[in-house]
Amino acid sequence: MEKEIKLRFIYVVEGQVAAEDVDTYFYTYLPDVETEVADLHTGHRVTDIPSLHQSIRITGSSITSSATLAAIIRDYLQHRKSKIVICGSNKQVQYEGPSLQTDNAEIAVVINSLTDDCGEDGLTIMSFHLPHGFGSKVRFPRAQL
Repeated sequence: MEKEIKLRFIYVVEGQVAAEDVDTYFYTYLPDVETEVADLHTGHRVTDIPSLHQSIRITGSSITSSATLAAIIRDYLQHRKSKIVICGSNKQVQYEGPSLQTDNAEIAVVINSLTDDCGEDGLTIMSFHLPHGFGSKVRFPRAQL
């Protein structure tokens, strides 16, 4: 039976650049994303275009099936030098592109296994650019979650 997966993500934009090399374009591929934008320092909601000197935190969520998420991840990483990290409560998995060799069914099985212990929180999903080739050390910004 297909599982519905609750996803959440969070990243920081400083000026016009996402911190930690976050690949913000990936989140546009997730279905029905709900986002909240807040000033990083004051916590107040940002409803207008932020200034270049403002740091903002974007928090988003989506609900989708594990099969749909697997297809999105695989398709996205076919031609992009990015890393997608998915975290449950106690485990995490990452996929790197371009030319991801893992098939959709295998990705869906792994996603389903991550949901076994995630409870109401759902899974955290992050996407990062890999500008310096494969194996680049990318820090997962746990402190911001």
